[in-house]
Amino acid sequence: LWLVHSGVASNTTFLSYPLNAQSLNNSMVVICVDLSKPWTIPDALARWTKVIRDHISSIKFDSDNNNLETLRSKNEARVRAYREDTTNKTAQTTPDAPQDNATFEQDLELPLPEGVLSHSDVLKTIFPELSPTDTCNLGVPLLIVGCKSDMLEGIEETVDLEVVQYALRTFCLAHGASLVYCSPRTAANLPAA
Repeated sequence: LWLVHSGVASNTTFLSYPLNAQSLNNSMVVICVDLSKPWTIPDALARWTKVIRDHISSIKFDSDNNNLETLRSKNEARVRAYREDTTNKTAQTTPDAPQDNATFEQDLELPLPEGVLSHSDVLKTIFPELSPTDTCNLGVPLLIVGCKSDMLEGIEETVDLEVVQYALRTFCLAHGASLVYCSPRTAANLPAA
């Protein structure tokens, strides 16, 4: 686990240790945003994805089967393979019940919808800092963590929470990222110690 403090730009030179040609295939990038200051979210996401994208693009890969295009293909396959769990967790399973929930739709290779791993008009509107020429597929799984989610309740008068959530979801769809919210105060999405 490596942490690069957002206030110190020179710390980004240390990205070559956790994110290099040997480790990139087994890495995940986590970007934490402060939900108590939602007006900082677009800049933070744009800045850190640019830092990560530029760093990954600068990596010298040692073979044809370990390169950026291969990593981007694997990342796209991961996004395509995502299926929302529609099984009923409380339902009793019987030995005779089919265990394979695959459907015809899951086996199709449909194009990704507009805005998934790509720029869209909505993304350009919400995040004008992102260059439309930059790829949204970083080549590694990306996790966006919304920290201090309990603080959103106190700023509802000044910030529309639906707009904040819409912006985060739009960014995550464009980058194939996962999104979680957490709060140490309410222990939301945090394991008990």
